[in-house]
Amino acid sequence: MKNFILASTVLAVMALSSCSVKVNGNDIQVNSDWKFKQTKSETLNIEPEKATKLDVNIDVGKISVEYGDTKNVDVDVKFTSNGVNEDKVSAAIENAKIITEVKNKTVYIKSAEKDFDTRFVNLTADLEIMLPREFSDFNIESDVGDIHLNKLKGSFDVTADVGNVKLDSLVGDFKIDADVGNIDCNNLTINGNSEINADVGNIDISLESVDECNLQLVADVGDIDVDTQGLDFEEKSESKDYVGKKQEVVIDGKCNVTLKADVGSVKVNK
Repeated sequence: MKNFILASTVLAVMALSSCSVKVNGNDIQVNSDWKFKQTKSETLNIEPEKATKLDVNIDVGKISVEYGDTKNVDVDVKFTSNGVNEDKVSAAIENAKIITEVKNKTVYIKSAEKDFDTRFVNLTADLEIMLPREFSDFNIESDVGDIHLNKLKGSFDVTADVGNVKLDSLVGDFKIDADVGNIDCNNLTINGNSEINADVGNIDISLESVDECNLQLVADVGDIDVDTQGLDFEEKSESKDYVGKKQEVVIDGKCNVTLKADVGSVKVNK
């Protein structure tokens, strides 16, 4: 039963390469091998005006965020337009843009409204964002695309509808959701209550350290693997059925962790 469900899920995800997904009411073609393709790049330099929060919302594209030696929010954008009609592809890439705004101590970065028919043109916007170190609050969302956060500190709210989430050397509290995609967390320091959820995908976490906290890890279809990297842990409870498993542990005597896979396995090691 478990293998059947996992295989069916993998086939459904693979099918994305030849079908469309619905984003904000529009059918978006993903990984299409269309005939015409154009790209353009630009750099945005946003004065933060004492902002300490970053809010990013992209329809289709990859998002990468880290600190840099900068006083502004620097954004390198690469647009890619694919389609079945060369004129429509040219028009889409010419008018492609990212909307930015600074308001209430928050820097907003989001996709512009579409002015093309998404049945015939696919536009992606890949963002590489460099931040001043004063930023400590992160709300990052991609409808279709991977998200990578590297060496940041603060509070993290991350959502990927279709895409993988990768977190490297982050410090803070976390609310991470991936509908279809894996969540890979390396060297996390958790100092607040956190939730990490994957509807279809695996969750892999290695810990640098923990404070007094509660951590909930849930995979509807997928495996959960926690590496404490030498931190002691004590198992409090365990239950399982034919296709899933739930486990509760205390890490380093102070962080209560619940691991629950409806269809999949859970594992804690050091």
